[in-house]
Amino acid sequence: MTLYARAEIPAPVRGRNEFEILKASHKFLREEDDSQQRGASWDDQLAGKYYDSLFREFAVCDLKHYKSGNFSLRWRTESEVLSGAGESTCGNTRCAHHDPRNADSETHKRKRGRLTTLELPFAYEEHGEAKSALVKTVLCEKCLGKMMWKKRKEREAAGSARKEDREVDGDEDYGPAAPSARSGRDEESDEPQTRRRNSRSRSPARRPTERDARRRESQDNQLWGMMRVCTRWRNVIVNSPYFWRHVSFSDWAEATEFSKATAWKRTNEQIMRSGLVPLTLNLIPLSLWNESEEVLDMLLDASDRIEFAVLSLDKKLLRRFHKHTKGFPTLWKLGLGLTEEVGENENEALSEFLDRLSALTHLHRSNQVEIDWVATLAPLKSLWSRLRVCELTECMVDDVLLVLPHFSAGSRLYLTQGRYIRGAPDTLHPVKHTKLMGLSFDTSHASSTTSPRQPFNDSRYGTSSSRHSTP
Repeated sequence: MTLYARAEIPAPVRGRNEFEILKASHKFLREEDDSQQRGASWDDQLAGKYYDSLFREFAVCDLKHYKSGNFSLRWRTESEVLSGAGESTCGNTRCAHHDPRNADSETHKRKRGRLTTLELPFAYEEHGEAKSALVKTVLCEKCLGKMMWKKRKEREAAGSARKEDREVDGDEDYGPAAPSARSGRDEESDEPQTRRRNSRSRSPARRPTERDARRRESQDNQLWGMMRVCTRWRNVIVNSPYFWRHVSFSDWAEATEFSKATAWKRTNEQIMRSGLVPLTLNLIPLSLWNESEEVLDMLLDASDRIEFAVLSLDKKLLRRFHKHTKGFPTLWKLGLGLTEEVGENENEALSEFLDRLSALTHLHRSNQVEIDWVATLAPLKSLWSRLRVCELTECMVDDVLLVLPHFSAGSRLYLTQGRYIRGAPDTLHPVKHTKLMGLSFDTSHASSTTSPRQPFNDSRYGTSSSRHSTP
């Protein structure tokens, strides 16, 4: 028993460790420049140092609370990048297919299914501030279903997914609305139509509806499918420049009501709201180009941003693209087809247009009409030497042999629905050497100009008539 009370010794003050500092100061996306970093506190500098060590191409996620519609995301570390976790495997850390050690086994791939790369609109709150970002992640089929689970249940409870699609299609504030034909059956009644489970399908000859046009539009812009998930995702997507980068006129061909003012407004909105991101273009001959060139001028003014284009050109469009002096300095992938028979002047314009595409490395040439290869395409040695991938559809074997020596090492050539030779095998141009890494072609079919009809001579040119061969 003590006669005097003991003095209380205060507990030592425990400082925060590095993990606690990172939790308090970490930011999912940092935008500070170097000057701000030098004036930042030690905690912010530590968080910035850790942020710089992360790899921000693909993110991994946690779908523990997927039924509530909430999920967490983080960037991958160096060890995950080296192992391929989250890129060649499922990005859900709780998924059995996330571990890269079993990713190469056939049994594992069969159970996992196909991997899908998504660009998720991620809305989050950080230090009391609401933020949003588009983040890429890779998910297996099961985890992709979890990601869409809540919205799917909400739509099943509402019982009217078609009505919701129609409401989204009719709102001009949510993206480049595509004018299209709408059947009289849809105009007479807005009630959702239901069919018995065992009923027969509609006739394939039915008129295209607005929903069909929206489905075609979604093939050009993958973000359209995510627009229907929820309002929060929709608002994030429509404010992203990447949502507006796909400029396509393919859906205008079936439009019942065509307006020059509407076309100008739609194209101008896409070019302006896409900011400075690269553009993709899908252009076909339309009556609009004969009425006014304002829309075409607007597209050509942004030609320095076009990196991928599918062009179906008539004579007028070909001459217009040839006269465009600004050029296409960033166009690296081109799908090209002519819809009209061309003369000597158009052949020369086509040759000069292709030769000026200095960044072109991928070319898909569709032989819708005959072209004088000897005078137009064969002399373009610099063009063929730049190409890394070339696909020729319905081309004569004689024409292909003229350009084979010009391809550079490592190039690949694909012949789709190749035609037979024009004359006898003796007239074929011999190819002694080519640097092609791969040559693929399917079964050739006869051409109306072939006499006699002779197939591609396999033994003479060291190739086989299989689907794929490597010389």
